[in-house]
Amino acid sequence: MDAPPPRIGITTGIVTTTTNDEVRTTYTVPSDYIRSVSTAGGLPILLPPERPHVDAFLDLVDGLVLIGGADIDPARYGDEPHPATAGVNADLDVFEITLLNRAWDRDIPTLCICRGIQVLNVARGGTLIQDLPDQAPSPIGHQQRVLGKKRGAIGHSVQLADGINPLREIMGGETVEVNTFHHQAIRDVAPGLDVLATAPDGIVEAVHDQSRTFLLGVQWHPEGMAAERAEELALFQELIAKASARTAVAH
Repeated sequence: MDAPPPRIGITTGIVTTTTNDEVRTTYTVPSDYIRSVSTAGGLPILLPPERPHVDAFLDLVDGLVLIGGADIDPARYGDEPHPATAGVNADLDVFEITLLNRAWDRDIPTLCICRGIQVLNVARGGTLIQDLPDQAPSPIGHQQRVLGKKRGAIGHSVQLADGINPLREIMGGETVEVNTFHHQAIRDVAPGLDVLATAPDGIVEAVHDQSRTFLLGVQWHPEGMAAERAEELALFQELIAKASARTAVAH
């Protein structure tokens, strides 16, 4: 009998709507995250942002994906809010930071995407640029939706750092073409994280913690390109491989 697929926890966002004065909160996740995990060989399990269940969630899964989403409260990294900072949700911040830190303790393989790389950096003690157009202006458009580009289109290239760089092995080559949908980014890299890739304007595009089996963050959205580009799907395949190996050792 074949081994069951590794169980990959995928975080969900929080959407609050008001209709006829009734406020409703919905936990959501775009389907391309789920599809990418499934295609790569994992069993997707959605993790709602319910902090009391963090440890129980981690007992259930073999790996994690932190998805993109709204901005993080700048108070968590000692900054005053910028006028462009939006969508802050304290419950989501607390849940994801707690989840990441406890996953770090357990060495659970984790892939952090867009907001996810920012949560990773803040959770480990780093800071963020709150608004790139204002605080780090660049000819590169890091919000390709504003430029009318679709989710799977190329936004810009990233340069993969020299030396020991797992992204070079996972994705191949010295540069990778990526999409881009963010107005915030890493400012001060957290202690223990190494920069793996940068945009042509110097913005940090990928980091990892080499003390963990697999703890990788990317600023772009590989799930939006994985159906068409093998190098983007490879990020999920590497997560699945590391989660599978962890499961095999545990049993």
